[in-house]
Amino acid sequence: MRFIIFTRTMWDEPPRLRKQVATLLLEHGHEIHFFQKRKFGRRAKSEEISDRLTIHTSAHLLNHQLKIFQPLNAIDAAFLKRIFRQQVDIRTDDVILNFCYDLDFLRDLYPNNRMLHIVNDDYIAMALTPHKRSAARLLKRNCQAANHTFTVSLMVEEYLREYTDNISLFFPWARSIYRQPNVGLSRNEIMYWGYINERIDFDVVGEILDAGIKINFFGYITPSNKVSEMLSHPNAEYHGIADLQDVPEVLERCCCSLLPYNPRDETIRCITINNRGFELLSFGLPLLYTALPYLIPSPDNVIYKCHGAEKFLAAYEDARRNFDAVQPVIEHFLQSHTSEMRYRQIMEVLADDTSAVQSALLNFRKM
Repeated sequence: MRFIIFTRTMWDEPPRLRKQVATLLLEHGHEIHFFQKRKFGRRAKSEEISDRLTIHTSAHLLNHQLKIFQPLNAIDAAFLKRIFRQQVDIRTDDVILNFCYDLDFLRDLYPNNRMLHIVNDDYIAMALTPHKRSAARLLKRNCQAANHTFTVSLMVEEYLREYTDNISLFFPWARSIYRQPNVGLSRNEIMYWGYINERIDFDVVGEILDAGIKINFFGYITPSNKVSEMLSHPNAEYHGIADLQDVPEVLERCCCSLLPYNPRDETIRCITINNRGFELLSFGLPLLYTALPYLIPSPDNVIYKCHGAEKFLAAYEDARRNFDAVQPVIEHFLQSHTSEMRYRQIMEVLADDTSAVQSALLNFRKM
């Protein structure tokens, strides 16, 4: 089966759901055409990475945040339609995977193809104020044009049900198979593995560091004064960028992982589980998570939901004391979040009656 994947990220970026899904499909023998982030002033380019993977870079005309007026949208759609037709000769048995909420013309371009729409952010909350209404309109058109919509967020699922009944949750998964950590060790440190930027609750992290607890930071840094101040604390150590399997000596000192999102940031309110959560759990690390309102249901000692620094510190102490005992609970929890479970979910949706394509096309033309 051949999949045509439309995204707004680069193939070589740190793994996100777009690349994770593409890699999953490649591992199961499918052919992938991956449209990555479009660029201003660039000519359309296609690069065959292997016999089953081709990366496409398209030219860019209009930033998605500027799609406020319908005449501009129509010009941008005509421009992209022409480029997409040139880069891939789509067959009717190809499957379209659309990660871009603003490509509302894809059903018109590919009227006879099965189409999955994957919503992996709260695009309305992230839109600039003048664009919020048009973002909602574009998102609605994409949902109604697709045969099925997947979303990673319980909150987003709630409001997308106003647009379509053909919707289900589709979470990330642990890329690594759960491995039992070494038991009986003295684990007094914390792991932070992920993007290091302004979405962090610096007050919480500062109080943890001030309490004398060492935090090991791994990940890409978005420079800022607050980030620099945090990483310069004597109990903070930045190790650079690394995969978890490559830092066993740090993992053996840690009893948990920290996910301290800033609760005042509206764009993170929708998070149910982020891309790195299951990966951290697969190495046996319980998650100390800011108590966001739509977090995934889980045992309390697998994902600790923390309000404020005091709760984070209490969760740390509990994770430190019970690290060995909680491992069977983590392993059981991860059995529902494997790559095979996600692949089966995609295939089951695609196995539905293909007459749904005609229904989606009819709905699209009524809009």
